[in-house]
Amino acid sequence: MAELLWSPSKERIDNALLTDFRHTVEREHGRTLADYDALWEWSVSDPGAFWRSVWDF
Repeated sequence: MAELLWSPSKERIDNALLTDFRHTVEREHGRTLADYDALWEWSVSDPGAFWRSVWDF
């Protein structure tokens, strides 16, 4: 397994545009997406809703 070279701080994650998008998706779709992996899983399981959300965001 490769060594992790860098990880963003909690503050940086909290202030990221991707985090804002994740919260918007949660609100608009009534879902709980705990992290990036959950957002990715939703994006590949429902690509139509994902791309509409990207467009609207």
